[in-house]
Amino acid sequence: MIHMLWLLVLVTVTGGCVDEPLPPTDPIARVVVAWDIRGCDPRVRVHVELEDGAGLTFASSVPCALGQVTLDVEAWGVYLARVWGEREEQRMRFEVDAPIARFIVDTPR
Repeated sequence: MIHMLWLLVLVTVTGGCVDEPLPPTDPIARVVVAWDIRGCDPRVRVHVELEDGAGLTFASSVPCALGQVTLDVEAWGVYLARVWGEREEQRMRFEVDAPIARFIVDTPR
């Protein structure tokens, strides 16, 4: 009985001292933004930025010839999107309501 009590005290005291960081949040959805590569200038890099209602931003860029970019987001909902190349910018709203959300945009220039 004393051994069980001693074990309980030991586990309680040492268990409370273990401090581990929380694991990173897994993305809940993957957003794929695609365009027609036939209109791409090989020197242009396409930038995509998604912003949720709380101000959290997800961004990435790829060469235009790749034809798509994928961003992992942490929540479903409506995102304000900016897509741009060298000369023009497109602004739109993306509604992410599935594990994989695919959006097709005009070829960025």
